[in-house]
Amino acid sequence: MNNKEHKYHFPKLLARIGLSELGFWVLFVLFNVLIALLKNEPIISSFLVYQQPEMLWLLLLLPLIYLIYLSNLSWKNRVLNQTFATRLQQLLMLIPDLRTSFWRFFVLRTAFVFVVLALANPQGGTRAVNIEGMGGEFVVAVDVSRSMLVRDMDNGRSRLDAVKNGLSNLTRNMPQSSMSIVVFAGSAFPHLPMTRDLQSVSSYVDALSTDMIGEQGTHIAEAIRVSLRSFSAGAKNKVIYLISDGEDHEGGLDAALAEAQQEGAIIHVIAVGSQIGGPIPEKQGGVKRNSAGEIISSVPDFELLKEIAQKTQGHFWKETSAFRNFAGLVKQSFQSHPHTQEMESKMRKSYGSIFALQAFLLLLAYLVMIHLNPKTNEHE
Repeated sequence: MNNKEHKYHFPKLLARIGLSELGFWVLFVLFNVLIALLKNEPIISSFLVYQQPEMLWLLLLLPLIYLIYLSNLSWKNRVLNQTFATRLQQLLMLIPDLRTSFWRFFVLRTAFVFVVLALANPQGGTRAVNIEGMGGEFVVAVDVSRSMLVRDMDNGRSRLDAVKNGLSNLTRNMPQSSMSIVVFAGSAFPHLPMTRDLQSVSSYVDALSTDMIGEQGTHIAEAIRVSLRSFSAGAKNKVIYLISDGEDHEGGLDAALAEAQQEGAIIHVIAVGSQIGGPIPEKQGGVKRNSAGEIISSVPDFELLKEIAQKTQGHFWKETSAFRNFAGLVKQSFQSHPHTQEMESKMRKSYGSIFALQAFLLLLAYLVMIHLNPKTNEHE
């Protein structure tokens, strides 16, 4: 037996790997472009949007998978260089040739890629549609300053607890809308980017805490600016729901309101807290006191908050209920502005299940390939 006939030739194998990888990704891109053209949709957005994009990092394992495959073939080459008894030589004849071995591996490799794509859950089929009634995008700016811990809501609940209850109820009643959450105290930052997946919003609502921002205060102006930047590009209707007690207000509000007016944004304000107010709990225990040792009471600045709503043609509500459903307030605000009755929205279809099915079919194909044509005499 001439063992050299059964050795795997790596130059040919590396050429196959390079051409197959290039061909796979070119076909992948062309397929998505073709689908976008047939549906008359934006080409880029048709296949570059993923619900779980972090899962795509798993594709970096492809070089490692190739390395394992090549190492296995190298080991087989070393085995085939040795002289064995006739029976063992016959067993070695069952080792597939280069072509068969590579295509078996490439089927497994493609199944792995499709599993990763399924986990990333690509979102395709973007198109603009009109939604009757509720719809569009809105930003909820939530005050997380220490004064939001004051327990002057119904049933002795804190202002922040009431806000979290209200937002949790809201997400269960707004299926046609996109929502973003901005948190603010002495500064502001986006807590949740704009999303239509309102079922996932609850975890972000639960995470709301006065410990999120170390800089204390109530920088409403910064909250408005960050909220304006949270809308998607080309958003026609910008609606902001500002939830705060207005206590310990920072400066720069007039400039921020002017910017909101210039962008056509409407700011609806939900003022939380009672007119009596209450003491501010300290992080280490007890309540906040002044230099004379007197308890400091936090009273909402209703006049300031009402002025914010009026300057942007928004609604103003005083809220003391600990379990209010904000969905009713949101719907009321939408209905009061006729131009928000029909909004442009992006509808996406999930293709994760399709890639999962393709991965399953490829694995079945791999099992079939193993049992077909197991013997060969040449390994190229």
